[in-house]
Amino acid sequence: MEDICDRVCIQGSGRTAHEYGMVLLKTLKLLSSKSEGTPPAVTYAGEREFEDMKRRMGEIAGFRPYRKRMCAGMAAAAVLVIAALLLAVHTHSYARSNKNENILVYEYDSEGNAGILDYGNSIHQIISYDDSYVYVDREAFEDFLDKNNVDGDIFIVFGDFYKLPGFSSGGESCPYETGSDAGVVQIPYQSQTNDWMVTLFKIL
Repeated sequence: MEDICDRVCIQGSGRTAHEYGMVLLKTLKLLSSKSEGTPPAVTYAGEREFEDMKRRMGEIAGFRPYRKRMCAGMAAAAVLVIAALLLAVHTHSYARSNKNENILVYEYDSEGNAGILDYGNSIHQIISYDDSYVYVDREAFEDFLDKNNVDGDIFIVFGDFYKLPGFSSGGESCPYETGSDAGVVQIPYQSQTNDWMVTLFKIL
């Protein structure tokens, strides 16, 4: 930034780089001698700042006038390239969180082992849910359980979301108990995804 400021000052002043460098040196020597009580001729001798000033003076001595329009055009082109890259990334990126429409049925056997009972897309015709309840077509669902010889604990998992495909990040679940006489079993559940940490995770 300091080198850029030097170039802009030289260009804007209309003076030569030699004149600018001499003014800068005189100013620095004057300030240093007043603050330290050291003769101007030896202000930078043997100090770390000497190398920095030497490099800076070298940049000033090598100054060449630049075209303002060309610099403005390059800056505008750089902004356009960055904007295009950001747009491309945004267009081809996944959303911060994606809803998973799958409904899964898990069976936990007597030994605590979990297994997914695959019911395909037709499970949506048997199981549905809203913000408070899960609705299960009892006859069709229990017929499915009988065909698969299910005798363990049954859990229905739904309302899942993911950050990237194949990596689930959370959802809802409720147990299913057989023995109901209702045509449609209505199961209440308490949403887990309303927690503030889950909400924050979806946003990030």
